[in-house]
Amino acid sequence: MMILSPLAILLLWLLLKCNMITYSRVHFHDNHLHTSNNITFNNNKLNEHINLSHFFKSINQSLNSTIDANIEHMSTVYHSGNICPFKRNIYSKMIKGDKVNILIIGGSVTYGADLPDRIKQRWSTKFISIMNSGWYHGIIDIRNIGVGACNIDVWIYRVNEMKDYDMIIVDLSPNDQGFDLQALPHLYRTFIHLIDNLPHHPALYFHEAFRTGAYNIKEYNHCKNKVDQGMCCNGFLYCRRWWDMQDFVSIPLHKYKVPYISYRDLVWPDYYHPPSNLNEWWNGASHPVSDDDDDDDDAVSSSIVNIV
Repeated sequence: MMILSPLAILLLWLLLKCNMITYSRVHFHDNHLHTSNNITFNNNKLNEHINLSHFFKSINQSLNSTIDANIEHMSTVYHSGNICPFKRNIYSKMIKGDKVNILIIGGSVTYGADLPDRIKQRWSTKFISIMNSGWYHGIIDIRNIGVGACNIDVWIYRVNEMKDYDMIIVDLSPNDQGFDLQALPHLYRTFIHLIDNLPHHPALYFHEAFRTGAYNIKEYNHCKNKVDQGMCCNGFLYCRRWWDMQDFVSIPLHKYKVPYISYRDLVWPDYYHPPSNLNEWWNGASHPVSDDDDDDDDAVSSSIVNIV
């Protein structure tokens, strides 16, 4: 038997929903969900190329005390959508053991800004490590081309760079703070249409988050409407506008049934009731910060990996 992390529980639920797997036994003990190691795919060809138990063990290595404390919210962070692109591009390749190509795009958080070793410490490195831990017998090639200050309009211009990938993970939410929020649905609708018009029709998967002002009052220069300004956690600053960004982006995601994971919905589902430890969930302003004696940036990174 093995204990499952929040991501493993969510993954089990998704695979069961898609009627892709069966497993013999699950039980709850000592505040943890346990399952037998005998997890099998309904398609025997997938069993030839995937060891799901090995995958869960790899995921469990990314356990984080902050996110694990919110395990009861995991069912609310995944917003389902059309899984056909994933079956067409990912599932069909894994049945044959073929190479799967995944692209991650985003801004400074994706790039790893302010981290002492951005390549080693950014969240995509942990994600890549999990995805290439040996559970899939084929090759999963993951590229991170995140660039600081690149908003959705930049990626609309660069969409042709995504034409050869099977799946694109979009991690942009803190970057769009400079736009009129009313413009975000149109911009993301344009992006989705352009991706869908690529010959390979890559599957899209979004990660939505938020930003804060940390303890720096100057960050309110990005939140000039005093009605939107808020404070918690002994002077930790936040803004309604930064929290609201997801709601505007999600309009076209729901319309076109694009699945997404929401870090905001996990951490802070009700704007009027910020968590008392908000500064632990997001310890920077536009992106997490780091110093030699503080591993909060690693906690944020692990949390993003867990819900992606």
